[in-house]
Amino acid sequence: VELDADASLTSVDPVSVLLHQAADQTIPLILSATQHWSKFPTTTAPLPAHLVRQTCPIPLLKGASGLVVLTQDWRFARTLKDDQHQLEQEYIVDVTGQLHPDGLKQLSQALRQQSTTRSSCKVSWQSENRLRFALKAPQDHQIQHQCAQVGLQVTAMRRIRIGAVSMGKLPLHHWMYLSPKQRF
Repeated sequence: VELDADASLTSVDPVSVLLHQAADQTIPLILSATQHWSKFPTTTAPLPAHLVRQTCPIPLLKGASGLVVLTQDWRFARTLKDDQHQLEQEYIVDVTGQLHPDGLKQLSQALRQQSTTRSSCKVSWQSENRLRFALKAPQDHQIQHQCAQVGLQVTAMRRIRIGAVSMGKLPLHHWMYLSPKQRF
């Protein structure tokens, strides 16, 4: 064992990271330094201590891939958990099937009625086979169930945003540090 000449006994401050999680991955995850996305500018140097004891305060919906926030800071985790009913989450949903007449309006109304916060739910077309959902506190299988009610079948879901924090171009299975400038 060889010690680095610049090594010190100071503790490492807790960090939070953004991860592009695959639909089949489960928490707890084991992060690795090779998965760090270095294209995003950061002043934080990757340390092995940053990759352990990460918790996920706002998990993905079942069957979805996309943006996940992991943190070592219990205060930040508690704040996110407490505020999750106020944070809008954006999902891109790939669908097949034929949408019923007024199906988009029915989707928005049904999701709004099911919401625990009774907040607005925005649904719009992104392309011929892709919908964009912006809603607060979504429940597992909620989007799939409501899509089925209007004649659509969900083939894939991806969360791309939580509050004001977006996944951007973060590649699948990669992570980056949450910048101090990024706010939910």
